[in-house]
Amino acid sequence: MSSLPGARSSTHRRAAPTRERRDPRLVAATSAVLLLALVAGASAGAHPLAPIGVLVVSALVVAVWLRPVVAAVIVAAVVPALAGLGRGTGVPGLKLSELLLALCTVTVLLRVPARWRRFNGADLALLAFALAAAALAVRHAADGSSTFDTLLRVGLQPTFLFLAWWTASRSVAGPGDVVTVVRWALLVSAVPAAMAVLQFLDVPGARALLIALTGGDLLSASGETFNRVTGPFPIWHSLGGYLVIPTVVAVLLLLRDDRVVLRRPALITVLALNAAALVASVTVTLLLWTPVAIVVAAFLARRTRRALAVLACIAAGALLLFPSILLDRFEAQASAASGAGGGLVPQTVAYRFLVWQRDYFPLLEQGAAFGVGNELPSTVFFTSTENQFITWALRGGLVLVAAACLAMGALLVRSYRQTRAADRPTATAAMALVGVLCFLPAALMVWPYMTNAGLPLALFGFAGALLAESSDHRPRALATVPRVAPPTVPTGR
Repeated sequence: MSSLPGARSSTHRRAAPTRERRDPRLVAATSAVLLLALVAGASAGAHPLAPIGVLVVSALVVAVWLRPVVAAVIVAAVVPALAGLGRGTGVPGLKLSELLLALCTVTVLLRVPARWRRFNGADLALLAFALAAAALAVRHAADGSSTFDTLLRVGLQPTFLFLAWWTASRSVAGPGDVVTVVRWALLVSAVPAAMAVLQFLDVPGARALLIALTGGDLLSASGETFNRVTGPFPIWHSLGGYLVIPTVVAVLLLLRDDRVVLRRPALITVLALNAAALVASVTVTLLLWTPVAIVVAAFLARRTRRALAVLACIAAGALLLFPSILLDRFEAQASAASGAGGGLVPQTVAYRFLVWQRDYFPLLEQGAAFGVGNELPSTVFFTSTENQFITWALRGGLVLVAAACLAMGALLVRSYRQTRAADRPTATAAMALVGVLCFLPAALMVWPYMTNAGLPLALFGFAGALLAESSDHRPRALATVPRVAPPTVPTGR
């Protein structure tokens, strides 16, 4: 008789857990999957491929949510490689690179990680640059000097750069994540470089594919004797600007015999493709920029002699593999441009002086303080400023030029501090970044690299991930480690 109540109690205890097994996380996951299926099915009415896009976006959000370093990899490696694709891919009015950047930024922002980093000097400098550019662009659109459709393309470009910096820096949690970002930045860079090599070799279909992807009209037609490769970018300057950072990083990793990021065969392969694409772009600025950056980085790493030997080998290989295009480029530089006259400087530099004096110096006098507008006036004969500082001055006057210089200076100072990092791959990549930034002002004098596809997102995304863990944060991190008292040794009494 006494066993019956016990049996009821046992039955009751077994039945209760069946109701408790409904895990809220499982219910939320099931609901999310059902909602995703509903949205994917409904999107098929807008476009047959829309469900695939919904699934890809959802998978990306989940991956970033589970591992924030995925956002840093996408922003620092994938987004810059896609920056040259035409606008309107995926979402009307946006580039695919901008869409991925915005998606990663929103996901990282909503995830609310456990440790938010305070705004430091570099954050504030880059934010000031973005706000100044946006405010001046709105001012030009409001006073009628520019149209509102230029805000996204011109005024918000520094905002996207700041978002790349912020997202990458807030998605990296330590040296291991930095190694992951550097590794993928190198591997992904080999893809545009390989496409540029295929373009140079005139592989059937390569040029048509690149024209379809970029919508550019500067791609040389097949059969021309002098071809400058562009890869998946609208112009060769953008390709070279994108490749300069991974090229210098790869060389410095080889000089320091660092095999943590990539093994030597993979690193040599990436370097060979990047160097070949850089040479095939036949841009004098980049052919000077890359060696100078390598020498500066090697000096910081105390590998100057090795760097000079590596550069000599690369130069010899370039002369053997690309003799015709280098010779044609040298002859083009030596010939006098129409209206530029003779002189000792290369014809491209002489022609730039002519364009600046004729088209842009008068405009700079008109808008010295706040610029003249988001786009060039119709009175301009040559529609490329060929100078980054003139571009900034036309868009925002001395205010925008000062904000941009402050942002670039903050990146240089913070990169130099990171060269003393305890983690070897992080310090190596920081040395390469210092080398790139040291030559940046000279490069900007002959081409607006920071307002064209290629370099800007690569620089800000890579720097954000690399400089996230700065040396000035370490004392606070070490101070939080609890001290453990030494164990007492018994005296035997």
